[in-house]
Amino acid sequence: MQVMSPYVPKHAFLADAAVPLVQFLPPAPIRASYPPTPNDGFGLLGGGPLGSQVGIPSYFMPEDDYSPMWHIGFAHWLMPAEDSVGVVKGLLQLKQLRDEGKLEIIEFPPINVGADDYNFENLNSPHVVNCPTPMTIDTLIHTARNAGK
Repeated sequence: MQVMSPYVPKHAFLADAAVPLVQFLPPAPIRASYPPTPNDGFGLLGGGPLGSQVGIPSYFMPEDDYSPMWHIGFAHWLMPAEDSVGVVKGLLQLKQLRDEGKLEIIEFPPINVGADDYNFENLNSPHVVNCPTPMTIDTLIHTARNAGK
């Protein structure tokens, strides 16, 4: 069996290979020290990696422009959870909410709330990760956390 792996260039060319992925900060840290987020009650609990809603990728497999290199941004709601629009379901909706001032998207590190400094076009980021995966299990975790007892 032959295993195919996408080509990923060396660090000098990483920005050209990275694609946006936005994760959401939770309304409060899920543990005392993790994640290092504001405890302001803004946002939703869910199946994302930080305990908030599932992240929003800029691509879905098996698109031609797939890359395992992700330029990760972190969305922070600027409104209380009870006033939020619910689960964000796509990149266009995410960008619209940002334009409307309902959330900000920040670079990492550090989690600099108030900066709104994530740039979708300039992917030469301080936070690019190599995470080759054809799908996410975040949706399953989100469903399980909200299924009740």
